[in-house]
Amino acid sequence: MIQRIQTLYLIAASLIFGLMLFFPMVSFVGGELGYELTSFGLFTDNASRELILSTTYMGVLNVLVAIIPLVIIFLYKNRILQIRLCYVSWVLMLGLQLFVGYYLYRVNSSIADIAVNDIRYSATVVLPLIGVALIWLSYRGIIKDEALVRSLDRLR
Repeated sequence: MIQRIQTLYLIAASLIFGLMLFFPMVSFVGGELGYELTSFGLFTDNASRELILSTTYMGVLNVLVAIIPLVIIFLYKNRILQIRLCYVSWVLMLGLQLFVGYYLYRVNSSIADIAVNDIRYSATVVLPLIGVALIWLSYRGIIKDEALVRSLDRLR
């Protein structure tokens, strides 16, 4: 299944969401402390790495969304299941983007009382949108493969 373009799209989507697990989405400096919003929480940026706000649900959803495209790749004999899992993955990715937006809003409202000097949004904020596009492209490729197989079955 590696020779198909949709496999490359699925690998890229899985890598994108794997990267989201390791890089912060937002970094900001408030007073003398720095803060980072990651997939699993809002942490201080100092050596103690103290948890301020837990975002465990977003982290678990991120892990799930990173694993599903890899599962889809190995289900190449069952294209209908691949199509359904692409759709499920697509919906979960949109849900992850909503989580990211919600926690960005929640962090911005919770730091309103802190004098914030510098806010830096990372590229990981928009990675779910790129992942949605990649899953959609792989969905289209799988549908084309299924149509091709069905057309060849009619010739026999």
